[in-house]
Amino acid sequence: SLPHDAEIRVTPRFEGTFDGTSFALQANSTSPFADAKEATLVWNLDALPLAKYAEYLALPGGIKLVDGALTTRMRLTFVTAQNVARTLTLAGTARVDKPAFVRRDGSALVAAKSVDVTLAKLDWLARSIAFARVAVDAPEADLRREADGALEFARLLAAPAAAPTGAPSAARPSGGTSTSSSPWKFSVDDASVTDGRMRVADRSVSPAFEVTLAKVAATGRRIASPGAPGEVTLAFD
Repeated sequence: SLPHDAEIRVTPRFEGTFDGTSFALQANSTSPFADAKEATLVWNLDALPLAKYAEYLALPGGIKLVDGALTTRMRLTFVTAQNVARTLTLAGTARVDKPAFVRRDGSALVAAKSVDVTLAKLDWLARSIAFARVAVDAPEADLRREADGALEFARLLAAPAAAPTGAPSAARPSGGTSTSSSPWKFSVDDASVTDGRMRVADRSVSPAFEVTLAKVAATGRRIASPGAPGEVTLAFD
């Protein structure tokens, strides 16, 4: 009940190893008794092996994650005033080394040497996400067009995700609406793809067409959902 005591800040910290992966969580928060509450959470991970937890992921079309190690340096900021959320933002860097996805039958779908992302700001309440940089190194993709003319990748993404084995069924809400119907806005200041390789097969033509593109490289500048068009260049052998 004393204003002086309501203004104190707390700085909890928790770190250690989880399945051999180093992690650190560090927070800075105002007292829970303050009228305006502000907190930041720093989330650091070092090479978390994603494939070990793939069984908990419900990916569409039978796609499976079989490799990948996640390293993060992220900061989450949360502000409330009079118990109303005012700010919920996320920023920082994340890198996945050697991500690899396969089809249901185990054949390779998409992989890369690394995917490196610098997130300038993800604003959940404003429904906007801004990337300062996205870099994909040595990606490999196997793209197919089916006999009926449909793109396999689009079909896989449109398929419903199967529930993880042993997971309880989620109850469907009986009512209510989403908190916001406005679409998300996105922007990417700088994007690049280097040393890519892409296998393309088209089964909708006779005879079937197949080609491999090597040394695929792409750059993008100022790519955004609103505003003026950005620039994209593409090269390959």
